[in-house]
Formats: sequence, structure tokens, C-alpha cells
Amino acid sequence: MSYDGTLTGVASDPGRGTAREDVLLSSYEDEPAVVLDAFPDPVVVVDESFVVVSSNPEADRFFGHEPGGLLGRSALDWVHEPDRIEAAERAAALLAGQSQKVLTVRMIAAESRQAWVEVRGRRFETADGGRRAVLGLRDVGWRLARELSSARSLSRSLLLAQLAVQFQNVTPGQFVDALATALGQIGDAAHAEVVDVHEVDADGTAHVLRGRWVDDHSRTASTSIAPAQIDASSVPVWTQAMDSTDDMVILGGDGAPRAEMHTIDPALGSGISVPLREGDRLAGTVTISWPHGTVLGNDDRDFVAGAGRVIGSAVVRVRAMQTLLESEALFRDLFRSSSAVMYLIDPSSLRLVDANAAAASFYGYAREEMLGMDLHRLTVHSADDLRAMIEAIRAEEQVTVIEEHQMLADGTVRVVEIHSTPMRINRRSFDLAIVQDVTDQRRAHQELERMASTDDLTGALNRRRFLEVAGAELARCERYGRDASLLMLDLDHFKSVNDTRGHLAGDEVLVAFADACSALMREQDRFARLGGEEFAVFLPETALAAALALAERVRAAAEGVGVTVSIGAAQWEPGSDVEVLYAMADKQLYAAKQDGRNRVVG
Repeated sequence: MSYDGTLTGVASDPGRGTAREDVLLSSYEDEPAVVLDAFPDPVVVVDESFVVVSSNPEADRFFGHEPGGLLGRSALDWVHEPDRIEAAERAAALLAGQSQKVLTVRMIAAESRQAWVEVRGRRFETADGGRRAVLGLRDVGWRLARELSSARSLSRSLLLAQLAVQFQNVTPGQFVDALATALGQIGDAAHAEVVDVHEVDADGTAHVLRGRWVDDHSRTASTSIAPAQIDASSVPVWTQAMDSTDDMVILGGDGAPRAEMHTIDPALGSGISVPLREGDRLAGTVTISWPHGTVLGNDDRDFVAGAGRVIGSAVVRVRAMQTLLESEALFRDLFRSSSAVMYLIDPSSLRLVDANAAAASFYGYAREEMLGMDLHRLTVHSADDLRAMIEAIRAEEQVTVIEEHQMLADGTVRVVEIHSTPMRINRRSFDLAIVQDVTDQRRAHQELERMASTDDLTGALNRRRFLEVAGAELARCERYGRDASLLMLDLDHFKSVNDTRGHLAGDEVLVAFADACSALMREQDRFARLGGEEFAVFLPETALAAALALAERVRAAAEGVGVTVSIGAAQWEPGSDVEVLYAMADKQLYAAKQDGRNRVVG
């Protein structure tokens, strides 16, 4: 017996090593039936044509067949079609005696379930010189689900961080709309049915400050809950729980507690209520509810608790800001002592009538220099343009937020957000400007947007952004009756580059190939790396003939960087979407690979 190839790797399950399986696989020729039946995972044996010649009961169960039902069928029949070429190539290499690493593919299991499976195996020779491979399969969907759960947890944390930052800049006049948007985002992230925020008065009366719920039937319609008051005496268990020191109260169950939940909001089911406290007083609650009977995990509880802290902080902050703005005396104290950059403008002359210490420090002037200063000296606008802007802002007669470029005393230009509020002090009209320097935030946001939409290695668009852009472009083509085409590109035998020259060299080839492709593109073309050695080009205003011509130039350019590429081309058909166009081009790519690679098929 000879063992020239192995599809082995680190076991996906930390509690189950590979040593026992390797012994079982290597002893298959001696006791085939005993070995296959003893193997804890599905196992199949294939011949040189990939036809199944033997299988164990676990394999029959996994693929949903009676005992012996797999025999005589091609093992590739159960591989998801997009993965078949790679699976066939790897299996052929294994049978030819080439060492292979663990292969992860999508397979069609029992009841048409698509499962992610790790494949590993051994090659051996039969008594008549024939070649066989015994393959062990392991379902690793649980691992991918765990990774998805971790990504969801991170996404929720980032959402709460984003909302916390946004609420720091919200003024009382903006709070209701900002809160409505935040509740929608929180509800979507929690997959929740109801999100309520109640404001509790000193006498215990609870008011619905803002609500958002999802209709039970459509599961998509979002509706604001009408403002209402709740008599505290009708919900004693809830209010008593909210007044306790608990961080949250689990809702649901039967009897009086459930009846109380329906008094608060008829749409409430199982869920969590988080108290919002202002010192020792209950200032309000955030209540998030799921359909009755939903099992909540620790991640759900942590997310709701975090949402409660963010909303509670915003409610308390906005309430305090409103009180301060309504009191002239307190306003003066706030203005002078606040760490926020503030100044008062005389709207008739556009001169500064007051500025706080934070403003003087930010702009680089002495406070005395700022008193009476023309406002346009702080901006990049002329006096006339500035006056037109101020008049437009004052016409709104409410808090207005604008983003501006302002100039410091040393000539430095900073990007700022200005919250402008018309107000009266001692019967005179002023504009209060609260300024926040957002230069670094804007730069960081631009960088995050770039990172979120591009491939780190090649600088091409990533898959998610590419599909978004292509979908938008197709909508435009549909509207104006224009042509569009799509190229799907796959570097041939790229694995051999990584195996023989190393991954760093492989990365250099990918970058060189991407650069060569980009040099051939028009400004309106969209070039993307879909993953690994797969790329795509969306060509607006382009019929198939022109797309094929570009594809040939790309194929020639690939040879210039030392690789070959297979390309599938398809022209968009009016009335279809990006998924249909993607499938058409992918089918042509498959044909190009089947025809021998290093060619264009369209």
C-alpha cells in the first residue's frame, strides 16, 4: 500500500484530533467494512473517475440515502456547482499522488440542505494497480455560525458606539428625530418587534417619548406608537422593578406581569426593560420586545443593556440642555464655563458679541480680540456670501446644523459642525453658535468608508461594494435604456503560485494583475476583487462585443505579469438584475475553464 497524498489539516473541532482518523484511513485496505463503520464522520471511497465504490452509514445518512445508495454515483454530484471545478482538480491531484491541504467546499446534504464541509483523505492502490481515495467529510457549519455570531456582536457594539457619539452632538430640537432613527437602528440590530422609550415624571406617570414596532403580519412595516400616558398604579410590578437597583428587568410570562406589559404597550411580548436613571430618580425606561416565547441569549441582554445606557445618557443630557437653554441665568453660566466652543452673533451686523474661553482657545485669539470681531474672519467665505448663508439659516427659525470650513488665527483651516440657534436675551435677538471640530472625524470616516468598500491588498472594490454599485448602475441602464456588460475573471492555477513561490509572491502577482487591469479601464468602469484570485469588471454603456475586446486585452495583460486568466463575459438583459447578470457571466467563466483556461468566453 502507498500513501502519496493527503487531504489533511488541523481538525476544526478542538475536542477531536486527527490521529485516530489518520490511522483508520491508512488501514482502510486491510479491513474496509470495519474501518468505515467505525469512522465517526461520513466517509466515501472513490475510484479514479470519482465514482463512489464504498461508503459508511454516516455518509449515507448525511446525504439522505438508503444504505448503498451512494455507490456507483459520482462524488462530485453532491458538491455545490460553483465549487465543483476546484473539488475535481483537488481530487485528481490527490489520486495522482500530489500532497493536498484540507479542502472546504459546499455540499448538498440530506433534504437539499447546503452544508460547508471539510474534506481530507488518503490515496492508496488496489491489488490490480488501480488508484483509490478514501475521503473523510466533516460538517463545519457550526464554526461558520460561531463566526457570524461574533461578527453580529461586533456590529452591535459598533452601532452603540456610533449612536453614543451622535447623541453627543444632538440638540433638544433634533432629539425626537434622532431618537426615532436610533430606535429603528437598535430594533433592526436586535431583530426586535417593539422598541419603546418611556419618560417617567416625578409623580410616576410614564409617557411614551417615542416608539417603533414591527407589524406581526408583514414583519416589515415600521410605525410610530401614538403618544400616551400610563398611570403608574396600573403597572405596579413594572414600576417597582424599575425603581429597584437592577440593571434590567426581564418581561414576559403569564398572569399579572404579562397583563401589565400589555397595559404599557399592547404590542409587547417577551423582552427586556432597562431603567434610565437620573441620579436616584427613575427618569424613564427603554423596553425592547421580541415575539412571545423568544429565547434571549447573553448577547441580546448585553446589547439591550448597552442600548439602555446610550439612550438614557442622551435623554438625561438633552433634558438638561433644554433646561439650561430656557434659563438665561443658567445659560450665562453654561456659556462661560462650558468646554464646548460657543459664541454669540449679532445677526444685524454679523459681529461677535460674546465668546467663551473654549472659543478663544480653539481659534487662537484672546477672548477680548473676539468681542466685536467680524464673523467672516473665522470663515473661508466673503462677507457677502456669509450674510446670505446666515439669512438662510435664520429663515428656518430653529436649531440648524451646518458643516463649515473655518479658519484659525494661524491660518489653519478646520472642518467644523456649527449648531446655530436663534435666541433672545434681554429682549435682544442673537444667534448662538456651538462649534465642534470634526476634522479628524471626517478624515477617519473617509478612511473607514474607503476600507469598507475596497480590497486591502489590491485597492479594487470589494464584493459587497461592487454588487451595490453594479445594482445601482443597472437601475440607471434600465431607466435610460443603456447597455451594460459584466466580466468575471479567475486567475488560472493560482494555487500553484502560492505553493511554489509563497504567499507574499502570490500577493505581488495579485497586485500586479489588478494594476494591469485598472490601467485598461475607463473612469466609469467598476473593477473588483471578489475574493482570492477572483475578479470582476462591470462595464456600463458597453455591449458584449466591446466587453469581449476589453477581456482579450485583460487576458493579454495577465500574461505580462506572469499568469494566465480565464474570463467569462455576459451582456445585461433589460428587466433582469445584477444577480442574473452575475450568474450569466459566471456560467461563461465556468465554460472558459472547462475549455482549457487562458481564454475568453462570452
